[in-house]
Formats: sequence, structure tokens, C-alpha cells
Amino acid sequence: MWRVAHDEYPLTHDSASPMILGHLAADLDLHPFAGPGHWNDLDMVAPNFPASGWTLADLHNQLSVWAMEASPLLISADIGALPAAALADLKNPHLIAIDQSGEQCSNVIVNAGIEALMKPDPEGGVAVLFVNLETDTGTGRFALSQFGINTARASGHNVWTGRTATFREVSVTLEAGQTLLMQINESENR
Repeated sequence: MWRVAHDEYPLTHDSASPMILGHLAADLDLHPFAGPGHWNDLDMVAPNFPASGWTLADLHNQLSVWAMEASPLLISADIGALPAAALADLKNPHLIAIDQSGEQCSNVIVNAGIEALMKPDPEGGVAVLFVNLETDTGTGRFALSQFGINTARASGHNVWTGRTATFREVSVTLEAGQTLLMQINESENR
């Protein structure tokens, strides 16, 4: 593995989203160089959490980007000092499976400032990371076919909350710098 982005510094809540999204931008076009035995490394995860001032939402953003980019998940925090919720997030089995799926995302689509990064989900369907790159809250709308879904309905699973929904299109509203990591499958009720 080799580093492809700057160190995460300074470590504050206000710097978290710009830093994380900067790491994402630095790595997106490097997907041809990532694969089994050779990985693009975005830096450590959970840097000095929670003393850094990062929130759980910041940690979710970082872990979601790292998973889609297949960056090594090397923890940079005192594990004994981590709150239970942060420790549970770091051990999220679906997140780890997405990260260790054997490939970095290479497909990106954009709608109304919301970027959707995709790669096959190891548990079926497609893993999609939605990212708001704008400076204000935005809503992106995506047809199921853009994710390779060929049915009229799909089901989506939020990797962080565990919530599942069924829909005919994907409509995502995110605050500036916010992300949403989902698994999307063709619905059994076609």
C-alpha cells in the first residue's frame, strides 16, 4: 500500500468534511492502481477520536469514503477511550466487507451536486456512496438503471442505520459535505 493523500491535519470537526472529501478527490482516478496485493492508502481512520472533536457523523463520512476506495482501515485512536458507538461503527461488518471487497470504486455519476460512487457490494447488488460536494444542502435524484438495477423497484439498506426501504428511484438529500452509504438491490417484488 502507498499513501495517495496528505495527512489528516488539523484534526477538528470543522476540518473533517473538507479533508475527507479532499482525500476522496485525490484517490478517485487512481482506481486502476488498486487491487489485491496493492492498495491506495488514504491515511489512518478515527484520527485521535474523540479528542479530535470529530463527531460520529464525521467518522461515518470517513469510514464510508475509505470503504468505497478500498483504503486500508488502520485505526489511529486509543481503542480503550473510544465511545461504544464509535467502536461499533469501526466493527460494522458490512462496512468492512465493502472495504475488503477486492476493488476500489471506479464508477461515478452526478446529479444536482450529489455524487454517487458505485462498486459491486460483496453481499449482493451494488454499494453506493452518495456525497454532497456543494456548499449548501442538496438533493440528487437517480434512476435505478444508473445503478445497474433493471427492475421497476429496488430495495436499499443504509449501512450505518440498518434501515431498509423500497423505492422506484433514489432521491437523496444531504447537507454540505455529508455522505450516505447504501447497498442497493433489485427488489423481489418486480
